[in-house]
Amino acid sequence: MARPPRFDLDQLLDAAVRLAAASGPAGVTMSAVAKEVGAPSGSVYHRFAGRTVLLAEVWLRTVERFQEGWFAALEGEADPRRAGSAAARHVVAWSRAHPQEAALLLYGAR
Repeated sequence: MARPPRFDLDQLLDAAVRLAAASGPAGVTMSAVAKEVGAPSGSVYHRFAGRTVLLAEVWLRTVERFQEGWFAALEGEADPRRAGSAAARHVVAWSRAHPQEAALLLYGAR
């Protein structure tokens, strides 16, 4: 029976978010993420094939978390104008509540 992982996926992705918010995507390296959580670099390489995969995972997780509330805001209103307003308010509220993640999304594809 394998032992449970000491560092879970969310810990590693959260560390990548913090590093990206502080230094941009260039600051997110495998060794920097490992150091941020106090893990051996092998723990990071065990979960991600490389830096590009790590960056893609952290970006996709962030987008999915943002979109959950955004779609909920759209679906919560029958009137299209109110739905649009609710979705716009979600963007601002979510960005204020998650400033590091919001900064990370600015580095996405243009």
